[in-house]
Amino acid sequence: MDKWRSKKFAQKQSGYLSFLLIYTSFTLLAYQWPLFSVVFDTLNFTSGNNWINILAVLVIQICLILFLLSILSLFGTFILKIVSTLLLITNSAALYFMIEYNIEIDRSMIENILNTNPSETSQFFDLKLMLFIFFLGIFPALFFMSFKFRLPNIFKRILISGALCVQLLAVTFLLSSTWLWFDANASAFGSRVLPWSYLVNTLRYNDKRIESGRIVAKLPTGTFKKLDKANINTRQIVILVIGESARAMNFSWYGYQKDTNIYTRKAGFVPLDSSETCATYTRASLECILSVNGRDALDFEKTENLLSYLSRMGIKTIVRRNNTGLPNVKVNLFQSASDLYELCVAPGCIETELDEILLAGFEDLITNEDSIRTFITFHLSGSHGPRYNQKYRKEFEVFTPVCNDVRLKKCDDETLKNAYDNSLLYTDHLLATIAEIASKQKNAEVLILYTSDHGESLGEYNLYLHGAPKSVAPKEQLMVPFLLWMNDLYSNRIKSTQNVSPNYSIPAQDAIFHTVLGVFGINDGPYDASRDIFAGH
Repeated sequence: MDKWRSKKFAQKQSGYLSFLLIYTSFTLLAYQWPLFSVVFDTLNFTSGNNWINILAVLVIQICLILFLLSILSLFGTFILKIVSTLLLITNSAALYFMIEYNIEIDRSMIENILNTNPSETSQFFDLKLMLFIFFLGIFPALFFMSFKFRLPNIFKRILISGALCVQLLAVTFLLSSTWLWFDANASAFGSRVLPWSYLVNTLRYNDKRIESGRIVAKLPTGTFKKLDKANINTRQIVILVIGESARAMNFSWYGYQKDTNIYTRKAGFVPLDSSETCATYTRASLECILSVNGRDALDFEKTENLLSYLSRMGIKTIVRRNNTGLPNVKVNLFQSASDLYELCVAPGCIETELDEILLAGFEDLITNEDSIRTFITFHLSGSHGPRYNQKYRKEFEVFTPVCNDVRLKKCDDETLKNAYDNSLLYTDHLLATIAEIASKQKNAEVLILYTSDHGESLGEYNLYLHGAPKSVAPKEQLMVPFLLWMNDLYSNRIKSTQNVSPNYSIPAQDAIFHTVLGVFGINDGPYDASRDIFAGH
């Protein structure tokens, strides 16, 4: 009997080794296509040393996965199975997006993912994604969960973990001839290797968030320029509209062949030069746009942003948003789209995810506002993919036929761009509507500024959506529009007191903070006249 039990125990322990080897083999075979496609792209096949590089990737991957599993085993069978199978499901979803949209999972992409609202996330779901998750995630997860084995005692597990760690270090040194190759391609490899791409970059993102939790540094307090008697009772209203995923090259203002700006042209908007955005994902771009340092802003810098600063200066500051990613702000009134539904009577409110919801009660808001200075920010959902065809009302489907598939690779170039261009046309209509409402304010000087957080890839270089690392991001994801509109009262004051026209060449990310301060007459403190589009030009 004791001999039988000993044999049974040995079999269960061998089952543990089988679990490790089968799991590692499956992870390599199922999830490393994006990694090895890049590996082969970097190799020069006229050289005879390529096998060493390929072997290095394989062996290091095997050692890393085995080491991870051995660490998990220290916490018991249940933790080992639960965590390892959850990784399979996450790997399957990550693999789908890497293949379907050719994305890289670096820290900026993790931030982009974690700051995407649920309605935007739901737009990515389709049958192919479900098939990936089921056959490459849930199905193998069930298999590994049902795997029967008994762990060695804790001392043996610690010994195995230590041995694997030593093995990993030994392999790394034995393959030292590949170090320069790994270093040259570290970013490309690291953002595609599963599960490490999202595990490591999530930790990196959280480290930055913790670091950013330090106290926000307040900007120097400015003083308001004294108003002359003629303007003492004239209100000042500045409206900042921040779009989403609007790339400049698809604006007819900048020479695009399709008329995507018919409404703003009729409303009297003026195009300033398109400019390169600070980042290809929303959170970092908004930090930059609202920063006193503009494009020189550091990632996660903790300096008081424009909205909080204006509010502290006594300017009535209002935010209306249909998107996520805004930094922490201290304002007088903060309204999400869900806060505005009961106020909305426009046709666009029927489709609750459309940006028209942000105009609910807007005319009454600015008409009844008695503050001498008011700053309003609209943060749009704009042209966020992949379902561009759901970002506008049907009457704005001017460019046809359109792509109706969430799998953008299935759409040809024309239908994809038509759907995207219709979303831009809808935003253009929204801007013109804001200007129309603002023009009714007879005793107020009004300025409207519009830019986008970043651009968008529509299949160029086989890239889709946004979020590519800025160092390699194409111009489609970087170049954004910059428009302005002013009513007659403000235009006349600018011409009569300064005799200036806008400086078209200051990038939007540098101009917005200081132009807004200049409009409100704050000409000291953090104000920089060289970044004000109206100052001295």
